[in-house]
Amino acid sequence: MLALPRTGYGRDVSIEGLTDKQGRVSLSGRSEGIIYVYALKAGYYINKSRRYYDDSPVQGVLEDSGKMTVTLQLFPIKNPAPFRKRFFPNAKLPAFGTPFSYDVEVGDWTSPHGRGVSADFTFLVQGYYNRYEDFEEEVVLTFSNPGDGIMPTTMFRNHGSDLKYPYLAPESGYSPSFRWFTKHTPAGDRIDIPKIDQNRAYIFRVRSERDAAGNVVRALYGVIHGEVNVGGNPTGGRWIGFTSIANPDRTRNIEFDLNKVYGAPPFPWDPAVGRPAAR
Repeated sequence: MLALPRTGYGRDVSIEGLTDKQGRVSLSGRSEGIIYVYALKAGYYINKSRRYYDDSPVQGVLEDSGKMTVTLQLFPIKNPAPFRKRFFPNAKLPAFGTPFSYDVEVGDWTSPHGRGVSADFTFLVQGYYNRYEDFEEEVVLTFSNPGDGIMPTTMFRNHGSDLKYPYLAPESGYSPSFRWFTKHTPAGDRIDIPKIDQNRAYIFRVRSERDAAGNVVRALYGVIHGEVNVGGNPTGGRWIGFTSIANPDRTRNIEFDLNKVYGAPPFPWDPAVGRPAAR
């Protein structure tokens, strides 16, 4: 499907077509600037191209002839996992300079800051704030059990397949800690570790159960969708923001259908879906 938004110029236009046996289709139309291409088939996750512009001078985006080629891969819907999801838009920071913990299944801080029971994530937030151009924020995430950990992965927030993560979480490769660091200097320098990437996510494993040989045989797996962000200042208040999605059935299945949100997040805009959340 070719989507041709016409904001300010009348109704949007959608042009549909069926592919041939090789999966190819040719569509044409005119947009007032932005072009999207969608691929969809029953039993598969929808895939959406990134935005293209019909007047873009970027080579390879739109040829002089007005043609472009877009390749989209469809992934089959196999076994969508139920999930527990929590979106903190900009939640009040429970503690600064001392550790505080988060229960991914309950979706809340542990006592004394919330009703969580299991310390799945333990955060330590440190830094200083003099003014907007002069501050430093550090977030260190650690875990409670041997075998628990986190690993970066890639998803596509504003385009790509609706299947945002692998079907199964990896069996190994998890780091027992992770650090986010941001610093702005009065000279205008900015340091971000890791470098900001809107398409990054993190697969995590918590509550690991191991056999006599030390192999993880059961755990709770899930995803932090995007980065963990902190901000604010001592007078206006400090905040933390992140989205966690977890599969409570203790399998490695992280095939989360983000269009089917089980339990409404406490904020009307859900970054894991990219549109108003289902309620």
